[in-house]
Amino acid sequence: MQMKKLKYVFLTVAIVLVTAFYAISIENKSQDIIADRLPQGALVMNNINQKSTQIPKNEQVVATLDNYAMSHQSFIVSTVVRPEGNGSFKPSYMTFGDGKLASNMRLFPKANRAENDLLGMGATYHIMTGHTSSEELSNYLSNKFHVIAVPVQRLTILGEYYNIYGNPQAVTLLISIFLAFVGLAIFVRISELRKSGIELLSGKTLLNTVFSDSIRDIKFISILTIIAMIGTSSYLLITGLSNLSLHIFALFSILFSSLIFMLLSCLVSAIIMLILSRSQLNSLIKGKLPTTVLMVLVVLMQFVVSIVLVTSLSGIHYNQIELKKQDADLDKWKQQKDYDTISGAPNLKVSSQEVEAWWNFYNIEVTKDDAIFVRHNLFDGPEESSDEQLIVTPSYLKAQHINVKEDFSNLKLGEYGLLIPKNQMKNRQKLIAQYDKLLTETTQNGKKETKMKAKYVEEVPNGEKRFIYNVAYEKMTTQQEISDPIIVVITPQSSGEETGISWAGDNDYFFVKGKEQTLNRLKELGLYDKVHYLVNAYGQYEAQTNLVKESLSMAIISAIITIIVISFFYILLHVLYFTHFRRTIVIKFISGMPNLRIHRRFIFVELGLLLILLPTLTIISNEFLYSLFVVSALWFISLIILLVQMKNFENGQINSLKGE
Repeated sequence: MQMKKLKYVFLTVAIVLVTAFYAISIENKSQDIIADRLPQGALVMNNINQKSTQIPKNEQVVATLDNYAMSHQSFIVSTVVRPEGNGSFKPSYMTFGDGKLASNMRLFPKANRAENDLLGMGATYHIMTGHTSSEELSNYLSNKFHVIAVPVQRLTILGEYYNIYGNPQAVTLLISIFLAFVGLAIFVRISELRKSGIELLSGKTLLNTVFSDSIRDIKFISILTIIAMIGTSSYLLITGLSNLSLHIFALFSILFSSLIFMLLSCLVSAIIMLILSRSQLNSLIKGKLPTTVLMVLVVLMQFVVSIVLVTSLSGIHYNQIELKKQDADLDKWKQQKDYDTISGAPNLKVSSQEVEAWWNFYNIEVTKDDAIFVRHNLFDGPEESSDEQLIVTPSYLKAQHINVKEDFSNLKLGEYGLLIPKNQMKNRQKLIAQYDKLLTETTQNGKKETKMKAKYVEEVPNGEKRFIYNVAYEKMTTQQEISDPIIVVITPQSSGEETGISWAGDNDYFFVKGKEQTLNRLKELGLYDKVHYLVNAYGQYEAQTNLVKESLSMAIISAIITIIVISFFYILLHVLYFTHFRRTIVIKFISGMPNLRIHRRFIFVELGLLLILLPTLTIISNEFLYSLFVVSALWFISLIILLVQMKNFENGQINSLKGE
């Protein structure tokens, strides 16, 4: 009875914790959920089919979409993300046709709609209501504006669940909680097998006997689910989040987890039903359990929990290393707090005026405001680059206190500077020829190219680590330094407007200073509508570091839970062993046989199972060291539990012989 109470206490705590996790996640990602859960619509994939003379004016696009919405009696919205002066960003929504936005959706002023890049890559138009379809709208946009637009469907609620909670460590944590419940449920059902046998003998059906416990679990979970749903909705309303999509998603998340608990309870009942159907009722009533089958079941559960434990431990190790590295890099980023990054939607075809505007923007930023361009080759494939290199502007040298003899800020068209580490100076002429060719090819655009020549070539010391301002870490790596790179120094003036350096498309490598003046400059050059975000680079990296801390915390909690669960299963395994072989153990004990000899066969069986477990875990997790650690820890736990059980058994037999 106490174990059953413990199971319900655990269920209560588990559902409360899972609900709190859901509520906090939804609050933090409310705008992402609202945007992802918008109805079907049309997505602009690219504008590669447009000729420069076919690029429509924004006012024309706005008028056309308004007319389309009115003629189809539709209400269409499009997400707008604009740079904010304080570095934060929050989506607004342009509307076309008659309709009203739901709560927690910020309306973008209708009068300013033409200020947006309406046909930029990734622009999406969602049909909220009306007599049109995503296929019809995408075909209309494609034919009318010579773009490639495709229909998109609303993201499924299960897909959104994965998007929001898909962190590997969060998944591992949830799995460990579910496994803990399974362990408790199995223990409770095993302890009640004799009672189940009596109920069967009294005429109760097998199905009713076995699943009555699951029915009680389902009723209890249902009550907790209703309370959790009411509590979560109330919390969201209190925090000002009244959007229906958020509440539906929150209720689904809670219901989804509760259904898993219910299904697991039914699964345990089904397993117990299978065991009971193959057991002798008379033996059960006398207390003789089908221990062999139960021991096999417990061993299988140990195996499953071991996989989760290996995953948790590898997550702890990875996140600890990553956090240590990122904390050290964060100290370096603190010295670069003034820099912001720009993010916008790329277009495959842009007007010559836009190309010129972008070049002017970068040229002014580099020459007047010490903006930094630092392009590394960490994301290149092995066939693209064999040496580590940086392509930078002169402002990078100043920011990183790299001493040079010449003034690289005066580079003219076709000139560049080259800084070569001392240990590579023997290849000076080869490197000059290599970069002359590389940079000349880079500046090709159609029939135009700029012949690039090394104007200044200088030697720099060996053993120098160069900070690379890497905020594009989601592509491959969070690495922030490279050792002894070859440094190529260029400017927008020296590379020219016709350049594959792509001043207008390499925003991952470009860092500006002075948020307000940058925003004003974008507006002056007509580029403000092309920019989505203007975010502090240090803040970006700090946010990434916080995510690693969260993952580490979840991995630690998951490991603690799985260790408790696996210890629980080992205790259960030893209890079953002493129950099954009780008579044999008593005879050997009375005859004076040493404990280790009495249990030698069981010890070797356990050791054999662990030796089978080691390669299996290694293959599944691809982590040999962690698999070895888990197997060794399990062996240690097993021996400790066996010693405790042996001592308890020995004391019990001595007391029996004394007649106590």
